[in-house]
Amino acid sequence: MLHVQDDRLTVRTKTLEAQLVRGALVSLTNLATGRAYLAPPPSGDPSPTPLQLIFRGHDTVDLTDRYWGRAACKLLSPIRAQFLIEVWDGLAVVTCIEDLDTGDLILEPSGMSHRAGLRSVRWRVGGIAPDLDLVAPFFQGTRLKLSDPLLHNFRWAWPQYWEAGLAILQGKDEGFSVQTRDPQGIYKALSIHPDQSLAFETEAYGPLDDNRAAGGLAWHINVHQGDWHTPAASYRDWLASLPAHRQRTHPDWVDQVKLAVSWCPSDVSILDALSKRVDPRKVILHLSHWRTDGYDQNYPTYTPNPEATAFIRKGASMGFRVMPHFNALEADPTHPLHAHLRDFLYESVENRQIQGWSWITGKGPVSPPEGPSARLANQHRCAMTKTHPGLAYWRHLLASAIHDVVADLDLTAVFIDVTLVTHNLHRCLVENQTSTQAMSRLIDEVAQLHHSLVVGGEGLNEATLGLSFAQAHLYKWGSPTLDELERTGPCDLNQFLLGRWCRTIGYSRLQGPPEEALRILAVNAAHGVLPTIIGRSANDIESRHPAVEKALELAGI
Repeated sequence: MLHVQDDRLTVRTKTLEAQLVRGALVSLTNLATGRAYLAPPPSGDPSPTPLQLIFRGHDTVDLTDRYWGRAACKLLSPIRAQFLIEVWDGLAVVTCIEDLDTGDLILEPSGMSHRAGLRSVRWRVGGIAPDLDLVAPFFQGTRLKLSDPLLHNFRWAWPQYWEAGLAILQGKDEGFSVQTRDPQGIYKALSIHPDQSLAFETEAYGPLDDNRAAGGLAWHINVHQGDWHTPAASYRDWLASLPAHRQRTHPDWVDQVKLAVSWCPSDVSILDALSKRVDPRKVILHLSHWRTDGYDQNYPTYTPNPEATAFIRKGASMGFRVMPHFNALEADPTHPLHAHLRDFLYESVENRQIQGWSWITGKGPVSPPEGPSARLANQHRCAMTKTHPGLAYWRHLLASAIHDVVADLDLTAVFIDVTLVTHNLHRCLVENQTSTQAMSRLIDEVAQLHHSLVVGGEGLNEATLGLSFAQAHLYKWGSPTLDELERTGPCDLNQFLLGRWCRTIGYSRLQGPPEEALRILAVNAAHGVLPTIIGRSANDIESRHPAVEKALELAGI
């Protein structure tokens, strides 16, 4: 039931009652428990400003009555109403729909302006009860108070950082959630503000130069009883219903893996040391240094060196599963093929800066060189640029290179790096695909090579579910302190949502001092990550290094 009075809309579904004022959600009550999750604004006017337009450079414009404005709500059917908000700096339409089957309140905000360069429309929810925790798919799953500074000053862009379009506000035994259920993969973002409001963005595809409107994404709001698994299960069921995921399977041996070794050196003595402690058939090895070229240099050339060839052949004969390291996006500017790709590189949607990376000793990763001479003179610094995977020519180059190595070495698995790096771009669509849509296609095409392959990659999100193994990044790449990392969980939200399709392996900080490595193993375990050994030598295995021993203990093999 929807009821309109002036600029106020009351919605009563079979699960909730909500009120919206001028398009802002100002109250939300669970009909089963009587619990109200939002505190109504004391003045009657929504605060914070519920609707905003975000322009290039993150210039934010509040859609308020700054000099002039009017707002009205119109009932269009028994289950559908629309707010029209017209103000000095733009215009917004907020469509509100009752889902009779689920009890969801569905909101679709759209915004426009005569000013060009519009990036997104944002709607905010404020007044959230302070006892509610945010449970969200950030870095494998996070449960934190909205007041926690770890959540602030960061724009959680989907799908790289906000790994599924879901946010749950969880109390002791009830709460509410916001879900997108977006099969198109429209770019979106979530941010948490120090006033403890949530802000949800719907982005416009780049280029932004002449763009003046954003919208087209529906947000499903509903309440629940019990813990966060209840709304997460509804989102997981929706994911499982999508055609791309219904039939997605992997070989039985993937589920039998109990231990991962990442950045494994091509040293056959490691195979001998491991085989004395574990069943090789239950171990996956990520082999990073296996080419005649240096690590992250001269892509997309992939030629095995003799040492790695011997390692792979011996490992396979012992039962180990070996994944040599390829790259899904990046090419060396000094490579002869780069000239054919330069019109299809990743460019920032904000300022058209070329996307990629280089490694400066003593400083770490930096943006790739912009000077034409510098690009050609810094191969030793791993200077690379990213190519849009929507380009069929790029996918052909990569698939052909992987196929030849797979056929030569009789591989059953490969690893393709940076699969998580998909987002809105200046040249967002290439061959009618976003980088996210195209990455999913690239993963599937690699999985179908030769006699079919198991594919590992970097980072797990709902757009990379074609992977069977994915490196799990720690919260904000592990930059917080160990105490802060431990505070983000334990929360295995991503394992619950996505684990049926893809298993996660460790990524970083496992090769540090024993105390740190042991604590990181525990953080990973709380997220459902496979016990992982990183970059160790045969001596570390034979001498029973504490982190190696703990990983083996957790693996139970």
